[in-house]
Amino acid sequence: EGGLDVARVHVLYLRYMLELAHRHRVPCQRNLILHRIIMHGIPLASSTGGRKGCNPVISISEGGTGQRVFASRAMRFYDTEEASAVLPLEVFMCGDIVLKLHHYIPPPPP
Repeated sequence: EGGLDVARVHVLYLRYMLELAHRHRVPCQRNLILHRIIMHGIPLASSTGGRKGCNPVISISEGGTGQRVFASRAMRFYDTEEASAVLPLEVFMCGDIVLKLHHYIPPPPP
């Protein structure tokens, strides 16, 4: 989905877990708040009607269970000429998470 390199994600996660084990640590179990995501540089995911940029959609799941804890609707369109995009969230979470950010593609008209 969305060009996600699953093998690479797994390798990064395994490295993270090995580093925790090597240092005799456990992942943080305190509740955290993810207030926003700031995306510097707007990708060219769409080029329609003279507009070039992306319309981000975010989903957040628990790393261990895969249970979705947050799913956004399509956010506003960000043009490639903009320096950055501030994506407001205000999501409470704990432990490992999987964050997916992709471009919304509207369904074709009937």
